[in-house]
Amino acid sequence: DSAKQESEYYREIGTRAIKKIRAAMEQGQPLSKRRKIRQDAVVMCVTVIKPPQEFMEQLTREKQKKFLLDCITKFKGIVGADNIKSVVIHFDELVTHAHIFWQP
Repeated sequence: DSAKQESEYYREIGTRAIKKIRAAMEQGQPLSKRRKIRQDAVVMCVTVIKPPQEFMEQLTREKQKKFLLDCITKFKGIVGADNIKSVVIHFDELVTHAHIFWQP
């Protein structure tokens, strides 16, 4: 099933990223050249759903919202609804889009 493969793919990417970050935290190594990650840092992923501007311009505001909520529902199925910590839909920028904050 392609949805299951997609779900496993995104979980694997998130899990690998979190493992890398946690290992750096435990070893006191920086992930950037500027500073180390704090030992008590909260680890989270952010996914942005940003459809093409031309597509979104064809939709009413209500249809844009429904489209993004449908995408968010699909994403919940991929990463698990309990792992979603926050969702923000931006109508105030050039292209309506959503930010999903989640933990693998």
